[in-house]
Amino acid sequence: MRFDKAKIGNFFKEHWYWVVVGLLSLGILIASIIGGFIKIGSSSSGQTNCKDLDPSTLPMTEISIGASDTPCPQGDCCPDGWDTVPISDNSSYLNQDAGGVPYSQICRTVADTYCDQTSVVTDMNIIDMTDKDGKYKSLPDRCCASADSNCVYYPPLAINVTNPNTEDSGTLPNSVSGCKKMGICVQKQTLGTLRQNKGKYIPFNNVAFVPGSSSASPGDVCSKYVDKTGNSGYVAGGENLYNGCTGGKGLYLCKKYIDA
Repeated sequence: MRFDKAKIGNFFKEHWYWVVVGLLSLGILIASIIGGFIKIGSSSSGQTNCKDLDPSTLPMTEISIGASDTPCPQGDCCPDGWDTVPISDNSSYLNQDAGGVPYSQICRTVADTYCDQTSVVTDMNIIDMTDKDGKYKSLPDRCCASADSNCVYYPPLAINVTNPNTEDSGTLPNSVSGCKKMGICVQKQTLGTLRQNKGKYIPFNNVAFVPGSSSASPGDVCSKYVDKTGNSGYVAGGENLYNGCTGGKGLYLCKKYIDA
């Protein structure tokens, strides 16, 4: 079968409008099919509205406590890929003055990409976990009263210790005499929920431990704190880490929120 080029040319001249409309319609149909497959693939992975964020405002995806039987001045208590929350006077580890073990650091990490389903740290506080017998409270009661069904805080897991899920969760060991059993409690929410509710989170760089007198007000210590980039406006996250300890020293958690 041979094609008559003249007839084909005449056909396009007479019906060019409908040819163009047909080609455009076919292109839209193909694009819709491809877009549908992309959407299905995105939905099947469970991740939506993913984007890269400004490095200066990266949310923390996890806070944990690293512990070691030996001093860890270079962040050795934290796993590879995690960073240590700084202490403003450049102290290397939280209980260095105590000389006891395990030595401990607060470890933090971030995500490569942030989606609506990504859980991020929205709050963290130092709290008193001392039970009536002077020991640590049981794990479920360390951050929330047993009768408080609305509490959304949890004690972060310890890293590099024998029982990370139970005995040491949330605790910050200290061997100075007289100390109460202090620890860290953390709150997390998904970015999608925060954006929908106009919530806030604590960026990666907006948390630090700040030394001060044991008699100081946590709010005063943090309101006077200025980080290395010159930012101020920090608020206190709970109590003195060295609550009840001999020696009169204090270490306070200071944090600063931003809108999601």
